[in-house]
Amino acid sequence: GIYFCTKNHESLFLDGGSSDVSLVGTYRILPFLKRNGVGKIFYWFVSHTDNDHISGLMEAIDAGYPVEHVVFAKHGLKEAEGCREFLKKLEEHKIPVLFLEEEDCMYFGESSMTCLFPDADYEKEDVVNVTKRIAKFCDVKLRKLGDD
Repeated sequence: GIYFCTKNHESLFLDGGSSDVSLVGTYRILPFLKRNGVGKIFYWFVSHTDNDHISGLMEAIDAGYPVEHVVFAKHGLKEAEGCREFLKKLEEHKIPVLFLEEEDCMYFGESSMTCLFPDADYEKEDVVNVTKRIAKFCDVKLRKLGDD
């Protein structure tokens, strides 16, 4: 996962899971957030719902960590593994879900994030090209887990 902090001190997170690290949310993500004094995530962005992208987020939610919104690229949910179960979990925890279309932009004071991919015509094979999914960031502090 990648943690962002805007100039206005809004905490954002992108993905956060693992296929080879057991309990990544419990033993990596939550300790990282606590160590850095992050009391809640305003927007947790999810590129797609494969377990290696959401397992830590699901653990954080189950542990009661405050997440105000989860954000998806609208067209990134096509046939995604675990999608229905994940959306049900968000609903159970009363976490609002936002869907962005290609070129939609979210503003955080002077900072912004733009959804660059996928559009409505993407093919499932495009999911492996993660670089297309990474949003454009302006004036945000980036911190990848493990960069301590």
